[in-house]
Amino acid sequence: MRWQGILFTLFLVLAVGAQESAVAAQKVALVIGNSTYKHATELKNPRNDATDLATALERLGFKVVPGFDLDKREMERKIREFSTHLSGADVALFFYAGHGLQVSGQNYLAPVDARLSDDADLDFETVPLGLVLRQMERDSKTNIVFLDACRDNPLARNLAQSMGTRSAAVGRGLARIETGVGTMIAFATQPGNVALDGTGRNSPFTAALLNNIALPGLDISQMMIGVRRQVIEVTGGKQVPWEHSSLTGQFFFSGKVTVEVKKPERTEPETGGGGTSKPNEAAQAWATVQETKSRAVLQTFIDSFPGTVYAEFAKARLKEMGPQVAAVPKPEPVRPPEPDRPSGSGASADAEKIAAEAENYYWGQGGVQKDLQRSFKLAREAAEKGSGTGMFRIAWMYDSGEGVAEDNVEAARWYKQAADKGNTAAMSNLGALYEHGEGVPKDLREAFRLYKKAAEMGHALAMSNLGMMYEFGRGTATDQKESIRWYTKSSEWGEAEAMTNLGLAYYNGRGVRKDFREAIKLFLKAADKGEADALYSLALMYEEGQGVGKDATTAASYMLRALKAGEEDSYKEMRTNANAWSVQFRRELQRLMQQEGVYSGAIDGQFGPGTIQAVEALPGR
Repeated sequence: MRWQGILFTLFLVLAVGAQESAVAAQKVALVIGNSTYKHATELKNPRNDATDLATALERLGFKVVPGFDLDKREMERKIREFSTHLSGADVALFFYAGHGLQVSGQNYLAPVDARLSDDADLDFETVPLGLVLRQMERDSKTNIVFLDACRDNPLARNLAQSMGTRSAAVGRGLARIETGVGTMIAFATQPGNVALDGTGRNSPFTAALLNNIALPGLDISQMMIGVRRQVIEVTGGKQVPWEHSSLTGQFFFSGKVTVEVKKPERTEPETGGGGTSKPNEAAQAWATVQETKSRAVLQTFIDSFPGTVYAEFAKARLKEMGPQVAAVPKPEPVRPPEPDRPSGSGASADAEKIAAEAENYYWGQGGVQKDLQRSFKLAREAAEKGSGTGMFRIAWMYDSGEGVAEDNVEAARWYKQAADKGNTAAMSNLGALYEHGEGVPKDLREAFRLYKKAAEMGHALAMSNLGMMYEFGRGTATDQKESIRWYTKSSEWGEAEAMTNLGLAYYNGRGVRKDFREAIKLFLKAADKGEADALYSLALMYEEGQGVGKDATTAASYMLRALKAGEEDSYKEMRTNANAWSVQFRRELQRLMQQEGVYSGAIDGQFGPGTIQAVEALPGR
C-alpha cells in the first residue's frame, strides 16, 4: 500500500475524564465468567468471554481480578478481593457473563451452584448486583459495568413456577438500573429482553466489545455505538445493547489521538508485503478471524497486523492453545508428481534415472528399503547432472533435517535451483521459507510470487497457500474472491488443508455465503485425509447441531481422532473447558478412551483428573 500526501502519525495518550494522562491512573477490573452450572443449562461462551476480556483489559493497563465458574462463596470472595483494590482507584470496571435474573426490579447474578426453589433462595443462592455496585461507587471516581447476563434462564423459570401468583415479579432478562454519579452500566441487550449466546467462541455482545474496546481515539460512548452496531448486524436486529450512564467526563480505554502532519519519508511500508497496522483495518480483520480454531490463521493475522492490540489478542489465543509455536506449516509435499519433473531443462535421462532411484530410497519403495543417506547421495549425483527432482530432494532433506542436519539456508539454496528448473514443489516450499523468513529474509511479496507461479502450474499445496495470502492480504491486496477461487481449485486437486480453509470460509460466511452444510461436506472430505483441524471442526458441529443433527456420539468420535492427530485446540478444550460440552459427549469420549486403553474410570461424564490424564495419554500428545 503506497503512502500518499501526508503521513499521519498517531500518538496515543491514555486519558480518564479530563486528565491529560492516565499513565499513572489506577484502573481495576473484576471479570467473572460462569459457564458450568450445576442446576441450570451450561453456557458455552461466558468463560471464554471473561478470559478474552481479562486479557484485553490487562493489555490496556487494568489490574484484573479474574474469576471463572465460581460458586457463591468463591464469587463473594472475589468481590471482596476486588473491593480491597478499589481504595484510591481512578477507574473500576466490572464484567459479568453467565446466568442472571431480575425479581421485583432487582438484578441478581447466579453462581454456578445456584438452586432456586422459592424467592427466599435469592438471599442465599445468588449475589445481588447491587453488592458489587456499592463497592465500586464508594471508592472509585469512574465506574464501568458490562453485563452479558441477559440469557434465557432456567433458574428464573423455576423460580417463577414456584412463586405461583407472584411469578410476575420474575422479569425477563435484567432490569433497568439507576446508577450513581460517575457510573455507566452496559447491558448485552435492552432491559427486559433476552440476549443470544452466539455460536462461536464469544457471545455477540462480548465479541463486539473485544473488537471495539482497544480502538484508539474513541471515548466510551463512541465505543458503545460501535458495539451496538456490530451486535445489531450480527443478530439481525434481535439484540440491541443498551447502557445507562451518569459519567461526568470522557473515558478512553485506548487513549485520545493527536495527529501530526509530516512529509512522507518513504513510499512503501516496512512490512514489505501488503501488511498494515492501521487500527481500523486490523479491527475489521480481527472480526473475521477471532473465532477461528486454526493456529495458522492466527499466526497469519499476527504477521499481517504487527504492533496492533489485535495482534496481542491473537498472541494470547495462541498462548492459550499451548506452547507449540504457531505458524503456517510447511507441509511435506507428496511424492513429486510427473509435472514437477523438469521439462526442457537439459537434464539427461541418466540424471532423471538417478533422481528416481533417490526417490525410491527416500520413500522405501521400488523394491528397496528406506535409506536416507543413500537417497541424499543419489540426489546430489542427480542434481550435479542437472535434475530438478534431485535438487528438490536435497532441499527437502535440509529443510526437514532428514538424513542431514537441518539447514534452512542450504534448503533455500537448493529450492532456488530446483525452482529454476521448473519444479513446482520447490517453488511452493521456497515460498514458505520467504513467508516465514527461514533461511532467507522474510519477503511476503516474493512468497506470493512463488506460490502464484507454482499454483498456476498446477501445484495443489501452492494453490492453498496462495488462497491464504489473498485471504489475509499477505504480499498482495486482500481479495476474498480470489482466496475462495484458489481454495476451491486446491480442494479439487485433493489438498486437505484447502478443504479445511474453504470449509471455515463457509462456516463463517467469509467470502462466500454462510453455509453449515457445505462446511460439513468439506470438513468430512478433509477429515478422510486425516486433516486435524477438520476433525476438530466436525466435533464442534456435531456437538452443536450445525448443518447436521446433534449427535454427541459422532462428535466424540471426531474429537478422539483430533486428539490422536495432535490437534492443539482439541487438547486444550478437553483439558480446560470440557464441561462446556454435553454430558452425553463427555461420557462417549470416556468410553472411547476406555477402548483405547488409556482410561479406566467411571463412564459418568465427569472430567476430573483421571479423565484429563487419559486425554494426555492418548497417542499424538
